[in-house]
Amino acid sequence: MGKRHDNSLYSQEEIGVSSACVELKLAEFWKFYISGRREGGYANFGNELKSLGEIAALFNGEEFCRLALGYFIDKFDFKNTNLDLPGYFKDVYEREFSRMKKNMNPGSGFSFSLGNDRFVKDLAIAGGRLIPIGPGLVEVGGFPRRLLWSGGIRQFFKFAKFYFLRARRNFPYLEIHTHLENVQEFNELGWKDAYYKVADILSMNSFLRGVFRGSWFVDPVISKICPHLSYIRDFPVSWGAESFYYSTEGGSSDAISSSKTRRRLFEENKYEPKVYVLIWPRLSILRFAKKPRGVCFSSPDSYGFRNDI
Repeated sequence: MGKRHDNSLYSQEEIGVSSACVELKLAEFWKFYISGRREGGYANFGNELKSLGEIAALFNGEEFCRLALGYFIDKFDFKNTNLDLPGYFKDVYEREFSRMKKNMNPGSGFSFSLGNDRFVKDLAIAGGRLIPIGPGLVEVGGFPRRLLWSGGIRQFFKFAKFYFLRARRNFPYLEIHTHLENVQEFNELGWKDAYYKVADILSMNSFLRGVFRGSWFVDPVISKICPHLSYIRDFPVSWGAESFYYSTEGGSSDAISSSKTRRRLFEENKYEPKVYVLIWPRLSILRFAKKPRGVCFSSPDSYGFRNDI
């Protein structure tokens, strides 16, 4: 998918080594990446990180990361996702690759570094580890069983009931990650369309048990202090999802850095960022997806749509 890179990108004048050497190292990195273990998530690097370290020692590490992303795009194959995907995902990926290639242009200001989560996610999309669904990305993972004891005695019984009657297992699920490169789609309509994509993936992969996400976004208190974000938790819950307390974050949380309101409340000791895990079992999200695509339902009994961004 996509055109092969022009060898001029690998010029010796630009990076100080021969194009043949760069091509060889890119192929080596690609091989390590697609065969690497995925239990640690999309950002878990094993042998491929060692390979990258050796390569970066030869020339500018950021330049190599830029070339690596282009190489991954050229080598992309749906089979590397290890999932069956609907045919329309070809267009989804083409849009993502078009966006990435614009970032690869000189002067874009995009940081090609393993320290930049946006780059790591783009690399994971092109490498088949993450699947784009609009404002978010998904990968196969499992929700933490420590939810059984992380929220006190009341949550203990709530989670135990949910786990044994509905979830049965904590793996394999699709795990949702937010991707800030597609922040323009981060709204109520964008997420509801993303849930249809998730349901389509689930319907084609019967072994998947549902979808989950862990974030301060799904903390119940967010619906009160940031009503414009309430749909992130409230909509899935209205269709059968359950949320459970996981951990408490401090002042370095993205919840604080991304909002003056939440920062003020935090400084006034009126808000403390907390991570909750939202779990949406397979049957419940497929029930939602039976509703006509293009008509967004705010709840099973309401056909209204609030465009809060």
